[in-house]
Amino acid sequence: MILAMFVILLTNLFPSASLAQSKIEQLLNKLDDHYYYPQNKGLIRISSQLEWKQENIISEEKLITKKPDFIFEGKLNDKTFEKRVKPASSSKNTSSEKLTQYIEFLNNYLDMFLPKTLREKFVHHEGRIGSRIGEETKLLFKKKLPMKDFIEYELFIEKKKWRISKIIVRQNKEPKKMEGKFFYSRKGGKWVVDETVSVYKINGKEFTEKTTYKYTRSRSIWLVYKINQSVKQDGYTILSYKFKLNDHKLKLRH
Repeated sequence: MILAMFVILLTNLFPSASLAQSKIEQLLNKLDDHYYYPQNKGLIRISSQLEWKQENIISEEKLITKKPDFIFEGKLNDKTFEKRVKPASSSKNTSSEKLTQYIEFLNNYLDMFLPKTLREKFVHHEGRIGSRIGEETKLLFKKKLPMKDFIEYELFIEKKKWRISKIIVRQNKEPKKMEGKFFYSRKGGKWVVDETVSVYKINGKEFTEKTTYKYTRSRSIWLVYKINQSVKQDGYTILSYKFKLNDHKLKLRH
């Protein structure tokens, strides 16, 4: 009798949890349907020249540092686009130690060069639907497995337009909280991100990070070709990065 009651209890509990995750997946899939992803337009492989430079503003003087060129590569493996950067042949005079440092840094930008689908980004997270605020619905995600660095995401969804208007990221290291807003245009009838503006604090100082994207069309596929990113501290620009992706070589699904 006790065992039977326990089975009934589990049967009542788990479908509700499963149903909640199913609703989350449906929401992510519907959002993804409204975003433009090159991999959903037939792209299965890409290789691009990556040029970049860093600008530091010190005492109102701009110091521009041209970095070595790299190659951005990506290929579709099942439903996941595997991406990496590698040194270009013109970088042979740069030390291996420096190249390793640059690659580690550029790895932070791989998803800007070619975006992950939301389904792919949150596949290892547990989600739940939060409260509704006006015309927006909140989605909350946490990593499924225990991890050293705690991180959670709070997405604000414009359900009339099926896009993310804002995201809040919380973690147990600095910056503890980051709030970002998204601004869009359309390519191929789908949403692409034109600009993001993020605000966060480190050691009590407020920073604003602005990133803008420009797109080009290659063999009927819209691709990011220019990214500009600037960081302001207390209203003053202190650092910026400029990335340019050229000479796209593409392989498309037949």
